[in-house]
Amino acid sequence: MRFLFLITFFFFNTILFAQTINLPKNPKAGECYSRKFDYNKPYVWKKVNCDSIKRNKTKHNDSILLSKRELVKRQLKLTKYQEKLKGLGYKLEVTGMLTDQTIKAHHKYLKAVARKEKKLERKNSKK
Repeated sequence: MRFLFLITFFFFNTILFAQTINLPKNPKAGECYSRKFDYNKPYVWKKVNCDSIKRNKTKHNDSILLSKRELVKRQLKLTKYQEKLKGLGYKLEVTGMLTDQTIKAHHKYLKAVARKEKKLERKNSKK
């Protein structure tokens, strides 16, 4: 009986901590999803047309592929943003790459900013 309890406990904890931001919440088979990071909005998944993704993968135009300079600019911008979040007290590593830690800190930061704005609105409306 103890053995069965230990196995159940182990699998429950594994499933509990298995949820990550790398997948949409309820993905459906046969549908395609895309994600985009925006500094002013939460990180969300959106449904996209699967045919357009397949076409973009087969095309190799310069307009689709980003230049090395643009990639470096994006990475530097993300590094600065990660340093800003770390300076505000959020737990994350400054890597220049989008990680789960960065996304979680980004969401917490946006919630804190929204709370401050609501607080200011209430304060200004009382005057």
